[in-house]
This record gives sequence, structure tokens and C-alpha cells, in this order.
Amino acid sequence: MSQLTLCIAALVVASLVGVISAESLSSAFINKFNAVRRHEATTEHVSNMFKMAWDNTLASQAQHWANNCKFVHSHTGGVGETIYVTSSDTDTTNHYATKAIDAWMSEKKLNTNGHFSCCKTGCGHYCMTVRDVATHVGCGVKKCAHVGSYTTGTLVVCQFKTDGTGAGAAVYHKGGICSQCGANTHCESNLCVHGAAHPIG
Repeated sequence: MSQLTLCIAALVVASLVGVISAESLSSAFINKFNAVRRHEATTEHVSNMFKMAWDNTLASQAQHWANNCKFVHSHTGGVGETIYVTSSDTDTTNHYATKAIDAWMSEKKLNTNGHFSCCKTGCGHYCMTVRDVATHVGCGVKKCAHVGSYTTGTLVVCQFKTDGTGAGAAVYHKGGICSQCGANTHCESNLCVHGAAHPIG
């Protein structure tokens, strides 16, 4: 086998590894987001919690901001945003995807009155994670030499787009699960999904 052939083969393998890694990270995020949203819908009897879908444009924007290694919000217009930082940088990016969402969900304990009044005073990441009509998300992960107060660490940024106004300041409606999904939707494992359900058979 010629050296040229070996080089081409190496480039193909490297390209495939990159694609697999990217798909794995998006799956890690979207599977975790929908798991916590499904749990929230089930335990809190949410009537209009939508299933999230991955958005490559949002992911590109989030990764671009994460690459700056600044633990501050980007204030990108027209999107919601959650950020997370840790001093750890030795685990996989998929690990940090899960840890970030767990950290954002831990803010739920601040919603002591159940009225989401803490959304602007300490539990904003939780509110965005379980926002009823937050239907699209994209995220980026960056291991940084310096980030926040850490010498080394990992920064996670996610950006969200909503579809409609939903419950507004109340974050989501309560009632019968999936009972307020709206027209041209169906219920899938306690989450609202746009479009008609696929027939069985």
C-alpha cells in the first residue's frame, strides 16, 4: 500500500471519528434534555411540555461562544441561553453535557413557591431547561486553559429557541399531561410533539 493511500485512509478515519463524536455529543444533550423534561412533565403534571429537537445553527452559535472561554452570557438576540462551568477537564464532552443539565435542574430547589418567581433571581437555568415551548436547542462544550475563576476547566453553553408563547412567566401549564399541546400535535411519552402521530402497522 502506497504512502498516499495510507494518508488518505488516515484522513477518512479522522473525519469519521469527528462526525461520530459530534453526533454522540448532540445525542447526549438531546437525550438528557428530553429525559429531564419528561420527568418534569410526569411529576409536575405539565399539560404542554414539548419534546426538544437539536438545532445545528444554535449549536454552532453556542460552540462559537464557548470557544471564548468566558463564563458570561452571550446575550445573543432571539434565543434563551444556559451556561455551566466546572474546574474539571479530564472527562468526555458527553460527561459534561450531562453534568451541566443536572446542575441547571438542581436550581429547581429555589422555586420554593412553585410560581417560578426565582427565574430572574437564581433559577433561570432551570426555568429555561423546562420551558414548555423550548422546542429547539443547540450546545457547545469547550475545555479551557482559563475560564471563570478556574485555571483549567470546561465551559458548556446551550442556546434555545421557543415555538410560541406557552405559559409565559409561569414557564409551563399544569393539568392533564399533554392535554394542552395544541393543534397538529401528538403526545409521545408525556411530551408534546408537533405533527400527527405515525399510524401503527
